Amino acid sequence: MIKSEFVHRMAARKPHLYQRDVAHIIDAILGEITDALARGERVELRGFGAFSTKRRPARTGRNPRTGDNVPVTEKLVPFFKSGKEMRERLNRKPMQVGARVDRISKSAQPNSMPLKYAGDIPRVWLTHIHKLEAELKNVESELKVAKGAETLAMRARAENIRNAIARFR
Repeated sequence: MIKSEFVHRMAARKPHLYQRDVAHIIDAILGEITDALARGERVELRGFGAFSTKRRPARTGRNPRTGDNVPVTEKLVPFFKSGKEMRERLNRKPMQVGARVDRISKSAQPNSMPLKYAGDIPRVWLTHIHKLEAELKNVESELKVAKGAETLAMRARAENIRNAIARFR
């Protein structure tokens, strides 16, 4: 993602702000991080990560075109260490369809809830999926006796419920 895409996404999330204002805010944040690093300070954003600088000592480099040795001066380079919450979010295991949920005990689940959901789905989602499945069952049973124009609306409703269930899985 480039900066303009980032600005566009943030402006879409906050429709009460103008895109130019979002761009100014992002520029101000990035500018302040850069200024703090230039002053030798460390910038820590909890849950996201920490920006700091590392010192690279002077060394002798090599010009790739001529092969001559070239002195390279000491310099500071930016360094980023991700926060714990970011690392956990990046390293979530992908859900596998048909896998059993082992971390939720049977006593924590409603009796009618099957143990067929994948990965580490939170208990709240399982409850929501269960409610959606029950609603889908009701819509499908009503669809069997429905007539005329109401069947189209009921089919659309059933499809929407199936899509919602698929998003949770």
